[in-house]
Amino acid sequence: MKKRIAILLLLGVQHTTFAGVIIEQTRVIFPQENPSVAIQLYNKSRTTHLVQSWIDDGRPEIKPENMSVPFFVSPPVVKINAHEGQMLKIIPNEKIASLPANQEQAYWLNVLDVPPEPEVKPAGKHYLQVALRHRIKLLWRPKKLAMPPEKIPAHVGFSYTRAGKICLNNETPYYLTLTHLFIGGQKSEQENLLTHTAFIPPYSCSADFIKAKKIIRGEYRATYINDDGAKVNFTFLY
Repeated sequence: MKKRIAILLLLGVQHTTFAGVIIEQTRVIFPQENPSVAIQLYNKSRTTHLVQSWIDDGRPEIKPENMSVPFFVSPPVVKINAHEGQMLKIIPNEKIASLPANQEQAYWLNVLDVPPEPEVKPAGKHYLQVALRHRIKLLWRPKKLAMPPEKIPAHVGFSYTRAGKICLNNETPYYLTLTHLFIGGQKSEQENLLTHTAFIPPYSCSADFIKAKKIIRGEYRATYINDDGAKVNFTFLY
């Protein structure tokens, strides 16, 4: 008896060694003044793939039909021929009016890449069909924020929670993605003080990413991800 096994892989990055549909960017910035934003997909494989796209609010386990978000994707389902591209549009709906005007809001774009079944199936054997789910950040950016994004490094610092844990402060209206944090100095062999990449909401403090139990006064070096997905190094004092 033939049996098809479907595996859904949740990927944190959009480019993989698997030859299928890719998203040609690592994040989406949606300025409030834009009526929509466009996302380019490209099918690197030699076969036609079916693609389903939707937006989630940070809960990837919720089915698209049960998700209530202020955006929709057009087209939500499309076939992309081999070695061809497809443009997706993200468009706000009526729920967009309820979002706060003083800070960014984070959502996620999901692209489910479903390859076709093989034309010739192995007789009497199982075969593996892999559906890849790509998921990247979608950041809604209101028009008049308190500062431009270039000022983010000047508003990063430390504090302590009531429980005495070290807290990494993001005192900006933007979501902050930090990949590295080091005590001052230029030695590349220094240990990264972050347990993993930090994603900190606007005007908030997170104690979930710091390895150290105590922070000393001095200069710190850090790396954050900018709007283009590039890593930017900066220093700050504590």
